[in-house]
Amino acid sequence: KSTTASLTAHLLRAAGVPVQLAGNIGRPAAEILHYPDEWVVLECSSYQCADVTVSPVVGIMTSIYEEHLDWHGSFEQYVADKLALFASSDTVFVNAMQPMLVDVSTSIRRRQLVTDDDAFLPLDGLRLLGPHNRRNANLALHAAAMIVGDIHPAFAHALTTFEPLEHRLHAIGRYGSMLVVDDVLATAPEAVLHALDVFADQPVTLLAGGYDREIDYRLFGAALSLRPSVRVIAMGVAGARIADEIERAGAPRPVTVAGLREALDEVDPSAGGVLLLSPGATSFGEFKNYQARSAAFREILVSRGMTPA
Repeated sequence: KSTTASLTAHLLRAAGVPVQLAGNIGRPAAEILHYPDEWVVLECSSYQCADVTVSPVVGIMTSIYEEHLDWHGSFEQYVADKLALFASSDTVFVNAMQPMLVDVSTSIRRRQLVTDDDAFLPLDGLRLLGPHNRRNANLALHAAAMIVGDIHPAFAHALTTFEPLEHRLHAIGRYGSMLVVDDVLATAPEAVLHALDVFADQPVTLLAGGYDREIDYRLFGAALSLRPSVRVIAMGVAGARIADEIERAGAPRPVTVAGLREALDEVDPSAGGVLLLSPGATSFGEFKNYQARSAAFREILVSRGMTPA
């Protein structure tokens, strides 16, 4: 969501539209209440969606997966809380490439399904990695074009100048022969699998796990068991559950450790390929938030000889 929201705002600014970016991405929504004449691009968490009583004029739904079930109580309630945000939106652009999202979003009155074939500008110049980010860009383009009223001439160049966000498939340095990638915001298993697809042509040492939100890791474990080029180092309670599912799927049980520092103790910097922090779980318990986990990741590796990017 953070990438899609940020790119939508970037496109609107390029077209000369006054816009504020806020919400779950880091800037509180309350800070933009005094900008009544500007558009607001607001990234909302599922917690925030559960309490809203108004809807945005234009909405975007990028995906739906099991998340935060410890808070919402069930997947059904999680979906209902998410959809509450769009109850009275004029238009909601929905990623049609995820069948589950298409199925659960049928209650949205004015949804517009967006497929990969609906891209109205070339996406080859994107600096964002992975087909999932091309879909995010396509959704952002649709929303921005609706707000502007047309496909603005500035959109094409703006796509090529958008910088990837920190903590989203962000290459931060080299550790021995390994490329180090911070993808700490990948707290859903599906996001981890997207990241692994980006690096499918090389070996990956994957640091996964963290706080246990009671989501179902069976399919995730099975998917990881089928990737022999991925070495999993499992962290914390969620990591132990992921390791259980990998083993249950018939692959060797990964190394399980208490936390991030112990996970990095298990990394061989001469292994080559990619060292990927893409946890599939949140940071709570060991860290205050994802920024603290990312900072610790970088600091520990620098102290051990990582050359920052």
